[in-house]
Parts: sequence; structure tokens; C-alpha cells
Amino acid sequence: MQALLKAGSLAVIIVLIAFASARGNSTEPRPLEGTESDRSRAVLDAWLARIPGADTGKVLPVDDAVVQRVFPSRRFYVVRFMRYPRAEVPPPPLDLENLISVGPDRIIQNLENLYALKHFLRSELPPERDKTGARDAIGVCLRLAQEYFQDGFYTFVTPDDSVSVVSEAGRLVLAGKSVVVSGGSGQVNCKLMFRLPSGSVESVSLNGKVRADVRNR
Repeated sequence: MQALLKAGSLAVIIVLIAFASARGNSTEPRPLEGTESDRSRAVLDAWLARIPGADTGKVLPVDDAVVQRVFPSRRFYVVRFMRYPRAEVPPPPLDLENLISVGPDRIIQNLENLYALKHFLRSELPPERDKTGARDAIGVCLRLAQEYFQDGFYTFVTPDDSVSVVSEAGRLVLAGKSVVVSGGSGQVNCKLMFRLPSGSVESVSLNGKVRADVRNR
């Protein structure tokens, strides 16, 4: 009887080992664990790992409060390569400074330039019908646009009195600017137009110009 019990226990152990091995060798994608930021960062890391040389870039989250309010289920990251004292050669398709979006569907979007960001904002900004929410809309546009002028040494500030929101001719029109307060001089400008009463985005305008201080690093 004891021999039979031992044989039965051994059979159960063998079955459990086989089951664990099959799960370990499965090609099915496993769900990512942790917070939304942890999951999106894991997706970004996996994407960068497929680009030879991308591991030399510095990855920084764009996790400002206004960004999270407007895009609660999306995460943005900057992948930045050293520009000073000697510029690195970034691996294609990356540039020296890169703004990356990771969507809730785990889709990576490399927003290569201001044109790509404008297209993204036109399609992804939520509708706005009142002045309160509109200030967040202009804030997130300015915050993301800064990264196309940033080299890691600038500090931008968006003064409260630099943002205007007016209703005119069936539209909500917003304008604002972010100003460089250290590391150089210059500013980034944004103008948004929302159709009323739908609140849909009609147009996005982004531009700017910055000038660095002497970089002795």
C-alpha cells in the first residue's frame, strides 16, 4: 500500500513539472504586471531593444500632471542621446531627441517631429467645450512640444498670463507659450482651435525658437 502511495505521488509531481515546463515554453504573450507606467515602460524597453545602439539613449518619462489629466491611459517618454560636449550618432529611426507615445493598446508611436505631434494632437486630444478644460489642452500641447527644442539643459515655464482662451465665431480659440528661463533663451508657441458646440479639434499650430547658452560640459 505504501509503495502505491509513493508511486501516485511521483506521478503527480511528474505531471506538475510537465505542466510548468509547457507554460514556460509557451509562445503566448504574458500579461504585463505592475502599474500602467510599469507596463508602458516595459513595452518601450522591448521596442528599444530591437534597435541596435538604442541602449545608449537616456529614457525619461513625461509624467507632468497636465499630461496625465489629458491622456490618463497613455504614457509619453523622451529618448535622448548626448548632444554635448560631443553629439552622439543616434541609431535609425531615432534622432538625438525623441518623443515616444505608448498607448493603452501597447502600440508605440514615435512622434518624429512637430508635424507628427500636431497630427497626433488633432486626432487624440479629447473634445473641449469650455474654458476650464481648454487650459489643460493648451498646457499639454506646450509640454509635449517643448521636447523638440529640449537638449536636456533648458528649463521651460508656462506663465499663467501667457495663456488665453476666447470664444469667437463658433470656435474656442486658445493660445499660449512656454518660455525658457534657464539654459538659454527663447520660447515655444501653441494655438488651438476647437469647433463649437461639438468640441472637436479644428486646428493645431506649434512653433518655437530657442537659443542655448554656451555649453561648457
